[in-house]
This record gives sequence, C-alpha cells and structure tokens, in this order.
Amino acid sequence: MSNVTQNPPLAPSRPQRRRQSPILRGLRPDEQVVLIVRKHWWFLLKPGWPALITLAILVFILAVQARVSPLVRPLFVLIDLVLALVLLILLLRWAYSDLTNWWYDVYILTTKRIIDSVGMIETRRKEISLDRIQQIAVFVPHLWAYILGYGDVVVRTAGASGWVELKGVAHPRDLQDRIRQQEVAYRAGTPPQLRPAELTDPNLARQLDILAEPKQIASPPSPDGPHRSGIPLGPTRRFGGPLRLESRVRYLPGEETVTYIQHHPFLLFRQELPPALLLILLLILIIFFRFSIWPFDVVLLLIAGIWAAYVYFNFIDDLYILTTHRIIDIDRRAFIFFEEAISAEYSKIQDVIVSIPSLIARTFDFGLVRVETAGSLPNLEMIAVPHPFSIQDMIFTRINAQKEREQINAENKQKAQLKLWFSTMISELIKRQVPNLVHRSLAEAMELVNQRELILRIDGERYEPGIPAGQVVEQDPPPGTLLLTRGEVHVTLSRDQPVSP
Repeated sequence: MSNVTQNPPLAPSRPQRRRQSPILRGLRPDEQVVLIVRKHWWFLLKPGWPALITLAILVFILAVQARVSPLVRPLFVLIDLVLALVLLILLLRWAYSDLTNWWYDVYILTTKRIIDSVGMIETRRKEISLDRIQQIAVFVPHLWAYILGYGDVVVRTAGASGWVELKGVAHPRDLQDRIRQQEVAYRAGTPPQLRPAELTDPNLARQLDILAEPKQIASPPSPDGPHRSGIPLGPTRRFGGPLRLESRVRYLPGEETVTYIQHHPFLLFRQELPPALLLILLLILIIFFRFSIWPFDVVLLLIAGIWAAYVYFNFIDDLYILTTHRIIDIDRRAFIFFEEAISAEYSKIQDVIVSIPSLIARTFDFGLVRVETAGSLPNLEMIAVPHPFSIQDMIFTRINAQKEREQINAENKQKAQLKLWFSTMISELIKRQVPNLVHRSLAEAMELVNQRELILRIDGERYEPGIPAGQVVEQDPPPGTLLLTRGEVHVTLSRDQPVSP
C-alpha cells in the first residue's frame, strides 16, 4: 500500500477540475500538484488494534463453539452477538475517525510550495514557499520505523514561519530528494532570458563576447575525484565497513565535497573501553580464578564482541562533510543501515565557536566546534573532532568562498545582461544605418531602404559611363550614416547616354 500519489500535470485551461477535491482547494491558477503524500500505512493500521483483537477473539470463540456441548451453545451465540456488535462499533469508529483523519491529513508538494493540510471539515493549513527553504532534514526515529520504511521530513526556513514537519511518511529520503529537486526547479524557473542579438560585424561580436566572458569559479581539491556520469551527485565515501553502503545524501547542482571530518580516535578509545573491560574481566575470571562456565563465557564473549563492533561501526560512520555549499552532519546512530543527516548552508552561518572541554582534549588536540545558524535553523555541533581550530579556519574559508561565489555569479549574470542590452542596442543601431545603394537597381535599393524603415527619394538622373540605366550612381547621406525611423535617403539614378543630334 503506497501513501504517495503521483498526479499528472493539470490542464491550466480547466482549473475548476483541480478544485473538485477538498484536499486541493485553494491552489493558485498557475500552480500544479507534484505529489500528495499521506502518512505511512502503519499509522492507519495502528489505531485499529482494538478491532483486530476483537476480531481475533470472535474467531477463537467461533472455533471453540463448534466443539462444545449443544447445551451451552446458546451462551456462545450470545457472546458472538455481543462481540460482533462491539466489532461493528469499533470498525465504524475507526472508519469515521482514523480513516478519515488519515485520508485528509496530507502533505501536498506543488510547483510553488509545500502545504500541510489537516482536517476534512475544519481544514487547517500551513505552507512554505519553495524559494524560502533553507534546510531539509530526514529523521528515522527508531529501528521499527527503519524496518517499515517510514520517517519524518523536516523542512525548515529562516523566517518566522519556522518549519513544516512531514511526519511518518513512507520513503522519507526519496521524498527529501523530490522536494529538493522541485526547489531547485522552482528557483531556476525564472522567465526565459532573451538571447543576445546576432551581430553582422564579426570583430564587434568578438569584442562583445570577450567583455561578457563569464568568470570561472575555481573548485577546491575534492577527495571524491571526478564525478561519474549516471550516478546521482553525492559523497562517494562508503558506510557500514565491509558492507560498503552508499550514503543517501544528495548534493545540489555544482556542489562538491571539500573534506570528510572524522571524530578523534580518543572518542573511539573512550567508547570501546566498556566492552574491552568486560572482555578483560572475563579473561581474569577464567585464567586466575578458574571460573569458567562455557555457556556463560560464550554469552559474555558475544556481548563484548557485538558491543565493540557496534561502537566501531558507529564511530567510522558518524562524520561531518564540508562541501562547497554547506556542512553536513551524517549520523548512523543505532544501526548501520540507519542514517540521518542535517546540514547548515554557509550563507546561513552566523558564527563558529571552538570549545576545548578538558586537559586531555588539549593534549590530544580535539574539541567541540559549534556552528551557529540564523533564525529558527538548528545549530550544528561537531563533537570531538581533531584540530578544531583548523576546522574553524576551514569553515570560515568556505564561508568567504561562498560569498565570493555569489559575487562571481552576480557579476556573470550582470555581464550576460549587459551583453543582451548592448547587442540589442548595437543591432538596432545597425538597422538604422543607411545601406550602400550605389550600383544597385532601383528595386533593390527600395527593398534595402524599406527593411531599415527609411524612405527613398529620387532626386534625378544622370549619365554615368559603364553603369547600366536604372542603377543608383549617388546617394545622400553616405553609407553607414545613422538615421531615425522614416528618415529620407536621396539617390540619383543612371540613365542611358543621350543620342547626339
């Protein structure tokens, strides 16, 4: 059972059809529905457990009833009727309350916004415009949610509206990717830019191209290497040790990995200390005290081994990624297949604070790097990372690089706009230039003049040796002169040589 409905684009010529469903009321004329998302089917099934238990008891009573004495069967029939009535009431209540709430509590992704719609009759809605999204985080709350494939998608903004939380949705990471794709499409969906006019003068066109050549943005060295075609943009680092699991983090267009930051090895040592002590205790009991009960020993060895492996995999899989656009905190938490990721864009970072918590941390050069963000966005803490002051400098370097990138993008956009303006202006000026009409026939001269929205005036005729009659022998003003629309061009035509008397 799927809780995500893919809707085809709706015809803009018939917007009234889109508003027939109460769920879709209030959509704008130029807005289309991309996805309608409901909670995972588990949230529909979970409230029905009283009805399921009642049904199981009813089936059990019916099975027992077939084997009891006929004398007591009337009593079982009465119990059957009562249970059937209770089951009917529970099913009606489930259909009226839980099914209705599940159906009408929806999250709608459109081409312009995300809408959280609650209720059928008294509908309450909260929305976020796609161009105001600052962060999209995925949270899978526990192992059961991972097994069933549901989680929460939190979409945050830096404004007063805060966030929209899409709770208990199926395939949350796929939904995160879809929202991000729609956000990028919406931000890039500006009206199409006019193309610069083609200039007939190659030298002038070449000089204009040189002036408008966009400045290139240098990419920092990346540990990922070149991106392979056909693979989604994201970190190439694998997770799960020998399992080589791919990360579900997806990069934005043009985003690249700058570096991976692992926790300091001292954190691994501190976390591995309890299972190591358990193993040492077991060895002491066996070697020195001859205390050995093989099932007990095996259980303790398994506990210590699983504990140590769990700590190790959590350590190697919990890391921070510095990209060209943001900081990403990947947390595998309680299960190696189970990944959460939150991020902080450099443009939203307010401050980066380093804290050295103890003498041990100072001795081994590790500490806490706290990244404070703007507005309602959550702060990001990089716990027990090596060389924290170097990481602080690296983050500030990336913040400055992000500002420089935004400035370069603005300059390139301005250059493209200026090229459009100047090419259009030059093209229009060229159109206003008086063409060269000499040695052209009257019909050709009139066609050229009409194309430039000018007026042709014939001043007279004269004989010119070697020029056929009817061609232009002189023009005023000369070729290349700029004239306003409906300006006049005076020409003199050639004629045949007069016959001598």
